Amino acid sequence: MHPLTAAILLFDEDADEEKCEQDIARLAELLDAEPSIDAQGVIRTITSDLGSVMQRTVPQIRQANGRLSRRPPIEIAPIVASVQSAKLDSIVKMEQIVATTVLLRRVLTPRWFEELRAIVLGWDAESAFELSTHTVFMGYNTDVLCYRGDFLHVLDDAFERLARYGSVKQKLKEIAGARPGYISTAFEMLVLRTFAVAGLIDEYEPALPGGGKGEARVTLGAQHVFVEARAKMDEERPGGGFDPTDMGLKLFGKLQEKYAVQYAGVTEPLVVFFSLGASVLHDIEAEAMIAEVMKDGAATTLSAVVLCDFYQPHKMWLWCNPAAAQHLTPDAVKALYDLFPLQGFEKSGLI
Repeated sequence: MHPLTAAILLFDEDADEEKCEQDIARLAELLDAEPSIDAQGVIRTITSDLGSVMQRTVPQIRQANGRLSRRPPIEIAPIVASVQSAKLDSIVKMEQIVATTVLLRRVLTPRWFEELRAIVLGWDAESAFELSTHTVFMGYNTDVLCYRGDFLHVLDDAFERLARYGSVKQKLKEIAGARPGYISTAFEMLVLRTFAVAGLIDEYEPALPGGGKGEARVTLGAQHVFVEARAKMDEERPGGGFDPTDMGLKLFGKLQEKYAVQYAGVTEPLVVFFSLGASVLHDIEAEAMIAEVMKDGAATTLSAVVLCDFYQPHKMWLWCNPAAAQHLTPDAVKALYDLFPLQGFEKSGLI
């Protein structure tokens, strides 16, 4: 890989300010060392290494331009056009895949794709490319590590399987809509699909004692268990010193809404699958959340939490609540390990 590509690829925008400054300075040094390389040269280099130009290239080159000392700035417009072209090509490929689906094609319509193209073409290169709507495009385009490029078919299969238990019309609409609805619904579908494939779903959207509905009631090792999926939206961290209890309290509040409110009064075990998102440290901040759960008298409803690193889970950790009123049986725990790529959650001892 060319050093220029590596510098752009490895840049961590969430790192501290000093580290970001060092990385941009390094990129500027690389550009200064090759005064003959222009915008087209940057495009050719990155495309040769990665197949297309990443959107993060634009702000990084722009920042590096301000630190160049031995050459003219790199023109930004051609790089923006290259990023847009790559996204438009991805839209074409995504549309071709959606045409082969059974249910997703009902909501990811030709009009939806035209709206998406308009968003890409209207992108203001002064800001990061983000999608507050049509977010499933980002799921297809960048978040397919676990699905080997087959994410849309896996998601469509989940809807097909769950449609055998009840209506999925509203949740299909969420997939085509705004970011929060897409992420929470996609996570739920991917989790429940695993149970559906194994034929373990007893009831989809079961009625709960409080009057609402849950997500599923399943059988794990001959034990009936409620399963709920909860996805945390990524968010910027507040400034100031790092304190893992800050995020731990936020996570605890979201988890508590499930076991203490929605599932209050259930008499069977409850397992919550919790997607933490990229902004959470999956060890000490999750541990801080668990510490809050252990102090909450209402947490007896909660039998276990499956912590997931992402809404398309790559890594998963199981924590069983020792204070639960209804414990998972050893066979139920084994069934979870058989179904999912689980690891046991290990405390760091730092909280």
